[in-house]
Amino acid sequence: MKNEKVILITGGCSGIGLDCAMSYINDKAFVILVDMDTSKGMDLEKKYEGQVKYYDCDVSCEDRVKEIF
Repeated sequence: MKNEKVILITGGCSGIGLDCAMSYINDKAFVILVDMDTSKGMDLEKKYEGQVKYYDCDVSCEDRVKEIF
C-alpha cells in the first residue's frame, strides 16, 4: 500500500464523519468508510479510486462488523 496512513471512519459518508474523511483524503491517507449510505459510499470510492474503500455496514450488527475485519 502506497499510503502510510490508514484511517477507518464509521459514519464516514455524511456530517462530521465525511468532514473527517475529506480531511484525511486531502492529507493523502487511505480511508476506509463504514456506513449504511451505499450510494454515497460507492460514489466516494469511485471518485477517490485507490484512496478510499467503502463497506456497507450497520455498526450495531456485531456479525457484520466482524466480516469487515
